[in-house]
Amino acid sequence: MHVEDATKIISESDYGTHTLVVYEDLEKLRVLFFLCKKKD
Repeated sequence: MHVEDATKIISESDYGTHTLVVYEDLEKLRVLFFLCKKKD
């Protein structure tokens, strides 16, 4: 799953950005966090 896709799925979920997502690559997690914060 790409970071942009994950961001869309999380933002549309009932729990929003509080949804727990585990990534093996910490860089993807940083990008995901940045994209989620940008949408808030």
